Amino acid sequence: MNKFKRLEDQLRELTAIPSPSGFEEPMIKYMYEKAKAYGIKAEVDSLGNVITSFGASSKGPKIMIIAHMDEVGMIVRKISSHGFLRVEKIGGIPEKILLGCKVLVKAEKGDFIEG
Repeated sequence: MNKFKRLEDQLRELTAIPSPSGFEEPMIKYMYEKAKAYGIKAEVDSLGNVITSFGASSKGPKIMIIAHMDEVGMIVRKISSHGFLRVEKIGGIPEKILLGCKVLVKAEKGDFIEG
């Protein structure tokens, strides 16, 4: 597999994990388990940050990488009698891109509904 196909596959895998702000647990678990699978020391702190380190004994420069694990999302505030969802934005979603976008709705029991 060439490196670009591998990168594409990894990005597709990452972006398929639902992790709106405040509900990042699936991404935290994924990142932690992926690090462990590669033999990288990993821990999750009390705030849900996944902290990894490797090559710490190296005499070269130290590098720190910080990235968000959450994504913008919406929270359902009401379901109308006709089945329409009334939502509130979580994060900075530009309203003009919402029309026609596919969404993934997490139901009360935890399963996801695509729409």
